[in-house]
Amino acid sequence: MSNSYNSSVKYIIKAVINSKGVVEKPDVIGAIFGQTEGLLGPEMDLRKLQVKGKVGRIEVEVESDNGDSEARLKIPSGLDSAETAILAASLETIDRVGPCIADVKIESVEDVRISKRSYIVDRAQELLQNMVDEAPGPEDLSKSVKKRMDPTVKSYYGLYAGPGVFNSEEIIFVEGRSDVLNLLNNGYDNAVAIGGTSVPEKVSEIAENHEKIVFFLDGDRGGDLIKKEVDAKLDYDFIARAPRGKEVEDLSSEEIESCLGDMEDNSVEEKLEEDKEDKECTVSDIERTVFAGLLKELVGTRGAVFLDKDLNEIGKLPASRISDGFESFGSNAYAVVFDGSISEKVVAGAENFGIEFIVGMRGDTDCSRVCCLKKEDI
Repeated sequence: MSNSYNSSVKYIIKAVINSKGVVEKPDVIGAIFGQTEGLLGPEMDLRKLQVKGKVGRIEVEVESDNGDSEARLKIPSGLDSAETAILAASLETIDRVGPCIADVKIESVEDVRISKRSYIVDRAQELLQNMVDEAPGPEDLSKSVKKRMDPTVKSYYGLYAGPGVFNSEEIIFVEGRSDVLNLLNNGYDNAVAIGGTSVPEKVSEIAENHEKIVFFLDGDRGGDLIKKEVDAKLDYDFIARAPRGKEVEDLSSEEIESCLGDMEDNSVEEKLEEDKEDKECTVSDIERTVFAGLLKELVGTRGAVFLDKDLNEIGKLPASRISDGFESFGSNAYAVVFDGSISEKVVAGAENFGIEFIVGMRGDTDCSRVCCLKKEDI
């Protein structure tokens, strides 16, 4: 079943906007927030509803033809039915998108729970059939008992590990116990689980006792964060990643072999070159001028401004709520400028939404997205 929307979503508002002229996604998003602001009172303000998690991220698809544009919207709502209907109706009051005259029509308000119930019935039937098909016969019972009693997973420096770690020159660090089990079931008995998205100190001690160190990480945000920490703190030989969106514990034998066959070499030469590239901020003179001007206005306000690719402001909020800004504006933002220090957390949030530049007064991280403008620059 699709996981596109948050589990608290009850309804999906679907609308179409026809405009007399060419418009883009930032124009549509700006019109929605700008022309509904204050219309329904503070409790139904769209930005506040998003921050509270009552309304999800707005999905927009725009197509232009012969000088006109059609935008299709999907807005996930966790409000009750009456509030959702009011929010949907308010969208039809929008009469302009960017500089263009526009007409908004609500196509439907779908109850997500109906499709969920249909999915539950279909899935329950499938699971019931699997239970019948997979129930072990009498000849399989002894084999199943022996497999469960087999003490395959060991403790190595207090961490879950395969039995081969004690005599192997190569160690494969993975994220969790399930990853160790999957590798073990597919012929790799030298894996060690670090136990989460933070690398424990004992990993360094283990690495010192083995000739070759490999990190095999999930293809998700957690894997990205671990890679950043590993790159900053540890010496290792190779790094392998599961395909994007997959975890090591779910990989087949062929996928594991492919991932480990495509490991990235962490040689000193390559790492030096990567570090060099990471520290270069490729901001143009025009962008630097705009960023510097905005930052000058923000100094002392502890504020943050989000800009689109044309360097137009699409959102503003306190720097302390910059994470909320990523959720509200991130999919349409090109840069964020704020009065504060650029941390790894801020960089990670910006990267997650594809924001090109993070601009602040100072930073404790090296990344090509980061621009720290000094006082003399502004």
